[in-house]
Amino acid sequence: MTDLGGKRALLIGVTTLAALLMACGPGQVCESYTDKDLRLQQEQMMREALMRTPPPTPTPTSTATVAAATAAAAAASATPAPFEGKIALGFDHPPFGPGNAGLGGSSAGIVCGLLVNVPAGSIITVNLTGGTGAPASVNSPIAGDGSFSLPFPIQSFGPMNATVGGVKTAAGAALIGTIPPAALTVAGGADVACNAR
Repeated sequence: MTDLGGKRALLIGVTTLAALLMACGPGQVCESYTDKDLRLQQEQMMREALMRTPPPTPTPTSTATVAAATAAAAAASATPAPFEGKIALGFDHPPFGPGNAGLGGSSAGIVCGLLVNVPAGSIITVNLTGGTGAPASVNSPIAGDGSFSLPFPIQSFGPMNATVGGVKTAAGAALIGTIPPAALTVAGGADVACNAR
């Protein structure tokens, strides 16, 4: 029985000691007057500092910057409209018109076109087929108004067909779209002007 009473007394003593230690923190029973005065002064200085500092407000420039960044992101993610338009063929027999001489053929074939939704400086590739001895494909830059015209050498009379093989921006990005093919038979006699309008 004495052993049990000793343990009980020990447990009460340890609990009392723990309660006293917990009660000695800031604002507790055993806090000294000096510590209490110092703590209260620090709390008062913090309250005064918070009252003097106004809350931050968004500035118009930061709001404008966020709006501009959002608009730029939306524009970058927007899919460009597909290109469309028309291509045509023509030919020029000697004596050659301006820009058609010196191509190395008996005559000059001409491919031209007018495209929309294509940035200036883009490059169009036109595939050529038929019996005129024309090159398999030609490339032409596209002007700011969407037009292009390109002469190429041909060796003989016969059918000539043109299809768009692709359009790329000046930076090399492929554009999407479709344009109907063009066909023309090269014959003797008068020249045929290329007119895609």
